[in-house]
Amino acid sequence: MTNTNNVMKYLNADISIKKSMYDSTLTTAKLSTVIKLIRDEAVKNKIEKIRLLKANGAHDKAKEVKNNLPMFYLTCYHDIAGGANQYNENSHSGLMMFDIDKVSQDESKDLMYRLFNSEFADNVVFAFLSPSGGLKFTVATDYDGTDPDFYKHCYKKLYAHLVDIGMPEGNLDAQTCNANRGTYFSADKNIKLGKSKVISLEAYRAEYSILKAEEESMMSSLRAVNEHADYDEVYANRYWNNAVNNIIASMGSGDRHLNIFKLCMVSFKCGLGIEGAIEALNRAKANGQYTESMSIRNKALDAWKSFDGIVDIKFFKPRTAQQYAQIFSSL
Repeated sequence: MTNTNNVMKYLNADISIKKSMYDSTLTTAKLSTVIKLIRDEAVKNKIEKIRLLKANGAHDKAKEVKNNLPMFYLTCYHDIAGGANQYNENSHSGLMMFDIDKVSQDESKDLMYRLFNSEFADNVVFAFLSPSGGLKFTVATDYDGTDPDFYKHCYKKLYAHLVDIGMPEGNLDAQTCNANRGTYFSADKNIKLGKSKVISLEAYRAEYSILKAEEESMMSSLRAVNEHADYDEVYANRYWNNAVNNIIASMGSGDRHLNIFKLCMVSFKCGLGIEGAIEALNRAKANGQYTESMSIRNKALDAWKSFDGIVDIKFFKPRTAQQYAQIFSSL
């Protein structure tokens, strides 16, 4: 496939958009539509307000304006009312979005120059300045949408190469390594298109398979300990209750998404499962802190995908070394 055909393939790709992070309904659109709206600066007034608020130190207010920007996802969700989660069947475009955050607009322009004069220049699909003034760009890959963990593995490998060409490692928004991560619209009349040459991810497959096998072996051993141990339900519930209350009390508009995830994970690690996570999220909602577009149950199910299945050992009554030896000898 020629470079011209590659560019047209991605411009014509179906993706998903929604009005804001608070909206639960998705709309299917062409990637070219998103690029045009960014180039035409359709949300320019909001972008200027965000940057002014941040410059004046009003970060929470800036975040609130940002959360009301339209968003797009580099995948086409089949159920437009199902939310942007891994359980909603989708067709992924293969694009990977990288987000260099907490840099000035001048630094972003310098990084864009470096990008388009590097070995990755042919792989870039489009690049633009983010709402906060950082740099966002996508590269074309052959990711097929079937394994979000493989996506994360390859994402980190590619970013290591991007660091080699001058991308600042400490400024990468780690959340963009998720295949179903949304991106805010921005306003950049100088949005730049690349040649969209596809990167094959197959070179990373063997290492990924080895790591997954090693991880599963370790997890199996830990699960066996969990299964044979004496779970202290009273202590686990008391710990969970305090942890949930502390997380909710610390939540602000700028970190709600991360803390919603923490509420789910602390529920899982305490051994309370999906229902515990739902209860924690309902508490956050009652406190006005749950603003996700997904339903609470779907959010808990989505977070469960990131759980390793291991309940924290501190919620089990102590065992002797001999008892642990007996457990492992039976595996």
